Amino acid sequence: MGQAPRDMNVRYTQRAFADRDALFAYWLERNPPKAEQIVRDIKHRVAELGSPLAQGHPTDKAGLGVLWVTPHPYLVFYRIERRAVFVITIRHTSQRPWSDEL
Repeated sequence: MGQAPRDMNVRYTQRAFADRDALFAYWLERNPPKAEQIVRDIKHRVAELGSPLAQGHPTDKAGLGVLWVTPHPYLVFYRIERRAVFVITIRHTSQRPWSDEL
């Protein structure tokens, strides 16, 4: 039996950082404890993308995967390139999932 793949580096794009900051600011105004929990859950799920056991799913766009941030209504869109996972954007499920620039 072959060796299991090693963990990959996970990196946020500037856009993904901006998305995370924006949703944190949105919730911080409305419900600070919820803001902390959502960002903590997003960071945890994103970190899991580096694991060989990651639970992301392919999308209909070539090379683009999606990961649910349960129990929250957020999706993390990402690409795997070489030995790294790049988080492209973080979206609320009510938003258009992606645009043509992805």
